[in-house]
Amino acid sequence: AGAVEDPVDLARAWLVRHQDPKTGLWSAKGGVGDCSCGVEGVERHDPGVSGLALLALLGEPGEHEDDIRAAVTGLIGIQKAGKFGVSGSHDYIYTHAVCVWALCEAMDKASIDWEECRRAVQLGVDLIVSARSKRGGWRYDLRGAGGHDSSVTTWCVLALVAARRAGFEVSDQDLLG
Repeated sequence: AGAVEDPVDLARAWLVRHQDPKTGLWSAKGGVGDCSCGVEGVERHDPGVSGLALLALLGEPGEHEDDIRAAVTGLIGIQKAGKFGVSGSHDYIYTHAVCVWALCEAMDKASIDWEECRRAVQLGVDLIVSARSKRGGWRYDLRGAGGHDSSVTTWCVLALVAARRAGFEVSDQDLLG
């Protein structure tokens, strides 16, 4: 019997094949080049998909160093006014938190210590902290109005914990949500 390939390695190889060589990012709407995977997503999710793909590659940072660096550069390049993703959509904060988390993990696991990355993460962390609801937790908007949503809160806390681990100042109060 032949050797069985590791499904995680196969998934990472698929991600590398679908990373846009020009931007370093991934598309939720379709593949790159001649890809015929039939992916049908929504373009506004590209930053979040890119953050998730970067997190997957960080499982083997040495093996995917160039791809990781390209993704970090791409994410930094799409941040506007401290925000990742298309604000105004109900699911925007998910994308933002995923991107902040991915950049923090890249700093921690792939030894990315670029000033541009540190600045992008700090702006991202500041936005997450400011978006916290007055009653605790996070919701879908950036005003922190109303109560909280457990899934949004989870993503925001994951991003803040990763930021703290990467050396950013995140208080215990910020983590309480």
